[in-house]
Amino acid sequence: MTYAPNLRVPPHGLGRWLARAPRYLYRIGLGRMLGKRLVLLEHHGRRSGVTRQTVLEVVDADSTSLLVAAAWGERSDWFQNVRADPSVAISSGPCRGVSATAKVLGKSDAIRVFERYANNHKTAARSLAKAFHLPFGDAAAMADLVPVVRLSFDQPL
Repeated sequence: MTYAPNLRVPPHGLGRWLARAPRYLYRIGLGRMLGKRLVLLEHHGRRSGVTRQTVLEVVDADSTSLLVAAAWGERSDWFQNVRADPSVAISSGPCRGVSATAKVLGKSDAIRVFERYANNHKTAARSLAKAFHLPFGDAAAMADLVPVVRLSFDQPL
């Protein structure tokens, strides 16, 4: 079954401010309060070259990398920026400014990521599926709409 992409628009007004609030916590040195489920991604604008910051949810992690998802799809500015320049820096928990390389995962790998996410974070996965008008547990449909990016640490932590 094929799903039409969700045509939601990114938040604006108060919703936009709330979505960006974690970034301000990182800026004033309180990012560790957010734990390891969120990461501050520093990347370079694909046209301007200016350093940009985005806070993303970590959907999976291991000792060498973090996996994040582009909830707004391939149109996300940060996603387009890391495709143009995969050299990034990440801050999560007590780690700040760790250099990493971004790589977009293929669909089969993204499906496995969403299957693990649904098993490990049932409530969040249900909310995500509802937001995208997908049946809960349809990892293949989610992978069609939401790209997954591996952030591999350049140095062991």
